[in-house]
Amino acid sequence: ATEVVQLGPPELLFLLEDLSQKVENMLTTPVARRVPFLKCLAAENHGVVDGPAVKVQEYHIISSCCQRLLQIFHGLFAWNGFFQPENCNLLYSALEVLSNRLKEGQRNQSLNELLSQSFHYLQNFHHSIPSFQCALYLIRLLIVIWEKSTAPTQNREKIASLARRFLCRVWPRGEKEKSNIFNDQLHALLCIYLQHTDSVLKAIEEIAGVAVPELINSPKDASSSMFPTLTRHTFVIFFRVMMAELEKTVKGLQAGTAADSQQIHEEKLLYWNMAVRDFSILINLIKVFDSHPVLHACLKYGRLFVEAFLKQCMPLLDFSFRKHR
Repeated sequence: ATEVVQLGPPELLFLLEDLSQKVENMLTTPVARRVPFLKCLAAENHGVVDGPAVKVQEYHIISSCCQRLLQIFHGLFAWNGFFQPENCNLLYSALEVLSNRLKEGQRNQSLNELLSQSFHYLQNFHHSIPSFQCALYLIRLLIVIWEKSTAPTQNREKIASLARRFLCRVWPRGEKEKSNIFNDQLHALLCIYLQHTDSVLKAIEEIAGVAVPELINSPKDASSSMFPTLTRHTFVIFFRVMMAELEKTVKGLQAGTAADSQQIHEEKLLYWNMAVRDFSILINLIKVFDSHPVLHACLKYGRLFVEAFLKQCMPLLDFSFRKHR
């Protein structure tokens, strides 16, 4: 008779940590997946992973298991060896395992179909992700899957939407902004959100113009109701990322030329109008949030924004003034 070995969370974590180190050493980077047990935890607490039925030690062990799984999966699918002709079948086999968890028994599917179904399967776990760190690792895993597709635009907005959902979620106590690791992870997830959303200017305006003002007359330990990850302590992270992404966005705009049509001129002027409005909102926030790191980010990215405006927007304004004399 075959003996079935039952693994408890501590034993599972030990084996996953060992496997994670081997994957990292043998392939490349880390980042991972999750376990169905977390759905039980969330169900016990009506969807709240930090509810009263969750024992603290048990929660941390399961959260660590989830993190290691995500790291293993990310390390596996980020392996650049898949691009070698002799290893293409390995990628198909790995994706088929995930795809069959969603739609069992389908054969002879294209690579894009397998990638799409694998993306969808992994995305479904976002409801029961137990920690902010696991949320970031899940997003990174989805990006690795997404980038392998030859039609990547489909899931770009899904990544932005999921990143926003994680930024808008209330996370378990003890994971708050007191840790530098949490701050780095928050910085990374916010960058992913702004870099994948279909309108970075609207996203910045929503955060800077709606979410941040909620903190102005609130207690020191308060958080935004729209973005619970935004607090007075984490404001500098949000501010730095928004300024950097705003500057990057306008820098990527092409300067207007005399050969451009009236419609193109108007579209570029409208875009610059939105960018300048975002810039103005961000700068005005310094009147309330005037710490040294905030001022440093303002000076650094503010100068770059003004340089981009002079180089790319001023010629556009010049052409427009000439046409409307």
